[in-house]
Amino acid sequence: MNGKAWSKKLTRALVASILAITLAAPITGGTKQVSAAPAAISAAEMMTFMGRGTNLGNTFEMFTPGAAQPRDYVSAKSVIDAFIGAGYTTIRMPIRWEVPKDVDANGNRLYPDRITSTGTIIQTSPDVVTYKNLVNYILHTVNPQRASQGLKEIVVIVNSHHENWFYDDATDLINGSSYTANINKLKTMWQGITDMFADAPSTLVFEVLNEPHNIMNGNTKCVSGQQNCACPAPQSEFDAEAARESLAIQTVVDMNKQVYNTIRSYTNSSGQAVHEKRVIMFGGIHYNAGEFLAKTYASASDLPDGSGTDKYLMGTYHLYQSLTKKTKALVNGQCVVQSYDSYDWRAAITDKMQQVYEEFSQKYNIPVFLGEFGQTYWYELKGVAGSGFSTNKNEPIDPERQDLYRFISDESVKRNMAIAVWDDNGDYTVYKRSAGTFNSLLDDVFGDGTVSKVCLNPSNDASIRGGSNGNGNYGSDLKLEVKNDPNADYDREIFLKFPVGELNKSLITNAKLRLYGKNVTSSSDVTLSVFGAYSNWGEGTITWNNQPYVNPAVFGSFTVNGTERYYEFDVTNYVKSQGTSASVAIRKPVTDANRVEFQSKESASLRPQLIITH
Repeated sequence: MNGKAWSKKLTRALVASILAITLAAPITGGTKQVSAAPAAISAAEMMTFMGRGTNLGNTFEMFTPGAAQPRDYVSAKSVIDAFIGAGYTTIRMPIRWEVPKDVDANGNRLYPDRITSTGTIIQTSPDVVTYKNLVNYILHTVNPQRASQGLKEIVVIVNSHHENWFYDDATDLINGSSYTANINKLKTMWQGITDMFADAPSTLVFEVLNEPHNIMNGNTKCVSGQQNCACPAPQSEFDAEAARESLAIQTVVDMNKQVYNTIRSYTNSSGQAVHEKRVIMFGGIHYNAGEFLAKTYASASDLPDGSGTDKYLMGTYHLYQSLTKKTKALVNGQCVVQSYDSYDWRAAITDKMQQVYEEFSQKYNIPVFLGEFGQTYWYELKGVAGSGFSTNKNEPIDPERQDLYRFISDESVKRNMAIAVWDDNGDYTVYKRSAGTFNSLLDDVFGDGTVSKVCLNPSNDASIRGGSNGNGNYGSDLKLEVKNDPNADYDREIFLKFPVGELNKSLITNAKLRLYGKNVTSSSDVTLSVFGAYSNWGEGTITWNNQPYVNPAVFGSFTVNGTERYYEFDVTNYVKSQGTSASVAIRKPVTDANRVEFQSKESASLRPQLIITH
């Protein structure tokens, strides 16, 4: 289409921030000049460091035989190295500090204590030594080497996990007889943690307490006066449960404030408050459920610092979304599953995330980390009443389960939330530890794990239409269209704009633009041409008649056929030559009836991507 400008379809919402997926190359010596992590990193800045991460699950927090994973240094380090090598830039390391008191047949303790009865950490305990050495390995060995290579440093999260002595004590709510003793024990434990990592750089994050639950739960489903499977208890028990929820919130709010003050007030042997600007993470009641984050912290005075002005505070929540909905009925006093039904789990996830984003993160200007997410391999088979469970633990992963992981990841990035998948070498496997390999969840959600990469979605994209449609704007469409028709009214062109200002262009070795779609008219091959364009356009205003200047020189082309998939083409030299934005136009040079459609950034998934390789 000589003389015609092209336009890409614009999306309704501007991507607030793009989190990098850094796929680290094997750690070797390096001489590149880089900037290491600063002495202090605000919680908002930490989001860009954290990116996409993992949990070292069922290792230092799990003791159930058959589920607990080896926690010796060599075994745990091999898992950490695998995830870092695959591109995960956050390692959350759950640890249960008070271990079970189980004994063997001879009455000997199975697990050495990690803390005393009053919370003092036993620094010589074998598990404590191993845990500390692993954290320091990442912070003091891996990260300096990555910094010397120009790679993002790894963020490590240390927490207190499954501290059942605090969750389960029926008298442990804020008005209970054991609360003072238990909160003092928790504070003593955190004094030991702060001392253990007194020399840690800013890439270490503290998480106060994982998933407050049991007595720190509240009623979530009951409606007053109702008695069914959602609320089998009579009215009196419902009222008691609702009252306990208020106490649970008060307890968690107070607990976070006291531990926060313990961490912030710690001074090292030289009298320095070394954790004064450490990022501290906190969650809400009911297992860190997203819908309870804002409910737990109803006002700024409920936040750990009492005001929300501490820029080193970070919220957290967890998301385990079922792919089916169980329909139950109360039969002879028992809840019986009647069917496993399909439902719009994508909408359910979006609603939860948006609630967290709007009612907590935006309200308090506090970033939020999705600390755990996933779905078990045995989730209920969709739409099969009472059929039991899938036993497909290994490959191939069920496609809908893959979609779930991908969707959660993509939706989090849209809201500037860093994430950590739950991996435990069991029901939630991503890395198969005995085999030393990843399953396809890695490929679908986190990339191929071979090199350092950044994945960007467009900040703007839109299709423009010719002829009598020349003044129309189609930036909110779900599809991007390209066509060169004998009738100008049916001409279509695409514009895409990507934010590349934060990239170090000198380190880019490859840049590929990826679009998902096909020739919707026939199975024939269709050649599309790519042009550079000015960036002075927006997806909400661009039209055929006001499109920006397009360089007439074609800098690339690619072929699309009737197979729906990702099509990609090289834009390396063009991206390296751009400033804050890289804007391209896509046209179809041959006039005929063929029309090509791609997913736009407004689509629920399979959006346009710019893959940057370092």
